[in-house]
Amino acid sequence: MAIRKKRVTATQAKQRGRDAMGRVDDQAQVIKAAVWGQLKPLDEKAREKTSKWGDRLQSLVAPDLAGRFEAAYEALGEAVDANDVKRTHDIATQLLRAWDVLEKAALDAGHHPLHEDAYCMEMDDGRIVCIALDGVAAAKVSRVDRVQLQRRGKGALR
Repeated sequence: MAIRKKRVTATQAKQRGRDAMGRVDDQAQVIKAAVWGQLKPLDEKAREKTSKWGDRLQSLVAPDLAGRFEAAYEALGEAVDANDVKRTHDIATQLLRAWDVLEKAALDAGHHPLHEDAYCMEMDDGRIVCIALDGVAAAKVSRVDRVQLQRRGKGALR
């Protein structure tokens, strides 16, 4: 089973080396604003595609394309850790285009985004959480290992 590494986001990069109050920790490396600022457009694109496709997009394309995409995110994390503004910019720009390439490849292969009554988001710990307003029974049949329904109160799902 492959374990997906958590992708670096602008918020995470901005907070690195700082405590909960935003004060700089003497022992930690602080990521430059010029570096984490490069990640904001990429974060927006990633949120857009995640809300549209959930966590499925990479699994719907050819393995070499998915592998190059993950390798680019790994390289981005290294560039951020190195406080390398130019390299972060170059890789983030490539990844902005790569999200659209993944989507086009999935659509060309005959796959479709999530139903319009579903919404997905990435949580702080890297998990993707999807909420479906309709068609949950069908989703549970097709993805029994991934769909969990829990009721809290009368008719409410949590």
